[in-house]
Amino acid sequence: SQDLGLRLDKLDEEIAGHKRNVDDLEGQISQARDRMLEINQQRESLQAKVREREKAIETGRQVILRLLGEASTLKNQLAQIEEYLAGIDRETARSTREEQVSAAEIGRLEAARKQLSETVAQRQLELESVTGERRHTEEELADRRLSSVELRREIDALKNEVSQIRARKESLEQVLAHRTYTTDSVKRLFASLEKGKATNLKPLGVLADYVEVDPQYEKPTEEFLHEELEYVVVPTWEQAECGLDFIRAELDGRATFLVHPEPNGQDHGHLPEPAIGPETGLVARLSDSLRLTNGFKDRATDLLPRLSLCFLAEDRHAAQRLGVSYPHLYFLLPDGVCYHGHTVTGGKKTGAGPLAMKREARELTVKLQGRQAKLDDQLARQEGLQQEILGFEADLERLRALQQAREKDRVALDHEMRKLGEDLS
Repeated sequence: SQDLGLRLDKLDEEIAGHKRNVDDLEGQISQARDRMLEINQQRESLQAKVREREKAIETGRQVILRLLGEASTLKNQLAQIEEYLAGIDRETARSTREEQVSAAEIGRLEAARKQLSETVAQRQLELESVTGERRHTEEELADRRLSSVELRREIDALKNEVSQIRARKESLEQVLAHRTYTTDSVKRLFASLEKGKATNLKPLGVLADYVEVDPQYEKPTEEFLHEELEYVVVPTWEQAECGLDFIRAELDGRATFLVHPEPNGQDHGHLPEPAIGPETGLVARLSDSLRLTNGFKDRATDLLPRLSLCFLAEDRHAAQRLGVSYPHLYFLLPDGVCYHGHTVTGGKKTGAGPLAMKREARELTVKLQGRQAKLDDQLARQEGLQQEILGFEADLERLRALQQAREKDRVALDHEMRKLGEDLS
């Protein structure tokens, strides 16, 4: 028991010692735990730092890799740049050579451009000159054509007038030739002679063919001498008798034959006559205004006795007074009324007589010659205008072709100028 006690005491002491040891160990454990917590905290802190360092190392590694890539790229770029610079040096050398060649080419192109500009200016002047000449030619041609049209109208008018005058003249000549103004017996006589009848009869015409009178006295003369103007003129008395026999045998009617007088015939004396002047009312002697031609000159008194007895009065009162005072004379008024003694003769005559027709035929002949000469002159002028028009048309065609050639040259020169400008650029 004592042993057990002792043992228990020892056990108690050992348990107490173990308890103290356990307490010491627990204290150590508690200290160790605190130390371990502190160490864990330090470890966690260190691990956080390690992670941060790892991240920094990873970031640095990535930066280094990126920098290595960039460095490699830069090395490649640098190599390319060096190669590009070498190419630029070669291009610079080539460009220098080309610049020298281009400078020479520019000089040549500038000279060519200057020469071409002068040529263009010259061609432009030539074109303007040709254009102006063409415009002038067109104006001249238009003027000539207008003149030709106007002249053609004048020529047509002249032709119509000449045709009318010629027709009137031929009509009068036809009337005078066939003596349609005479009596029917005289007309039948000459018509029979034209048909070949009475071959032995050779009349010289009628007295109207040999009479000329001043125009203002034609009407009264025709009224006064209407019978005498129809006298058939023959060369001899035998011809006159032959004509009378032919009329009696072949024709109806009467005719008076006038034998052509011998030269140097004698005049008959004159009966008392009044003075000519305003105081008597007489204008002139009718024989002073009448002329005979073709061998009848100065024989009017012998051949036409009434003519020497006829005076031209101013008015009817004077003619009436003088007719009573001088019954052997005839006093004629401008309207054809004739006073003779106590008789007065007058009336209305249709159509123009032979004297007026002869005068009109002579006037128409002169007028026709003048109009024909003017027409010939206008035709010659028209021909000249036509030649001028043909010449102007030929010149205009030549100028058109020349202008087209100049315009083509200008277009070609402009094209060459643009090409030179492009080459120069």
